[in-house]
Amino acid sequence: MPAGTPSGRLFHLKGKGAPRVGGHQRGDQIVKVYIEVPKKLTPRQKELLEEFASINGDEVSKSFKEKLKDLFTGVEH
Repeated sequence: MPAGTPSGRLFHLKGKGAPRVGGHQRGDQIVKVYIEVPKKLTPRQKELLEEFASINGDEVSKSFKEKLKDLFTGVEH
């Protein structure tokens, strides 16, 4: 699955589905991705996310922390 895949995205897997009745070919398989975002983080989980951001070169600032908070509490601006 590609990085950044949003929840609800459909993947069409050609020839990876169930076998066709009376034939040797396989049908297509459609996969819908559901991504669950945690609602609450422990202090250690927050610390690890901040460390991950700094390793990636993202500036860890108050706005970053606020974005994390909003992401995990479901607040939208």
